[in-house]
Amino acid sequence: MHKSIYCTKVLGAKSIDHARWGSLLAGLLKLPVLFLMVYPGLMAKVVFPDLETPDTVFPTLVSELLPSGLKGLVLAGLMAAIMSSIDSTLHSASTLITLDFVQKLKPQLTTVQLTKIGKFVTLLFMIISILWVPVVASFETLFMYLQSALAYLVPPVVAVFILGLFWPGATNKGALWGMVGGHIAAILTLFFVSQGFESLHFLEIAALLTLFAMILIFIISNFDPHKITLEQRNYIWTRENLKIIESKLPTKIWWQDYR
Repeated sequence: MHKSIYCTKVLGAKSIDHARWGSLLAGLLKLPVLFLMVYPGLMAKVVFPDLETPDTVFPTLVSELLPSGLKGLVLAGLMAAIMSSIDSTLHSASTLITLDFVQKLKPQLTTVQLTKIGKFVTLLFMIISILWVPVVASFETLFMYLQSALAYLVPPVVAVFILGLFWPGATNKGALWGMVGGHIAAILTLFFVSQGFESLHFLEIAALLTLFAMILIFIISNFDPHKITLEQRNYIWTRENLKIIESKLPTKIWWQDYR
């Protein structure tokens, strides 16, 4: 769902080149993260050594060090960024459920009916998000929650993506049950950890869940008689496909080659 947010924005580009440039610019904006996020946190540790909760570093820096006018600008920018992220996430979640599940199960539905269902799904996700707040608050820091959540949710998706992109033997059924089995294993692992069982580091859990999902996809795909079609093979990464793509694109100087 998270990557669907970026896909939605990229697909709005005027051309493939514009989509590539926009993606590269978005990646470039990740580089200053060290200076915009890490360094202020380190400085806050020195300036405000008595802070009990790391999550209060940013609001403390803003309230204690910035003048009144600049505080308003920072707050406005923060609210705009939060609203942009929330509306993109809700839109992607609604689109995912409506088009990938509801429309395929009931193709006779009209556009108006699908729009109403999409609005209802958006409202449902908003309610779930509000009810999920106590779970987020139960973690020591927001960073630990984000990393732990990703460690449990992302591995099955990564396994499907990697094997689907590089292994010709992967099948639709293998991908489906790899996702289902991987997330069931993640939920069970999270349950046992919440009950006080000894837990591994979240990075180790992510690696084990990814490996489990890959093994599940491999086993089910080998027993699945419905192999991928010749057309679907074109979506698998090979050196030959890369050479074909490069031959169709204009030659550029190395520092201008955005491919």
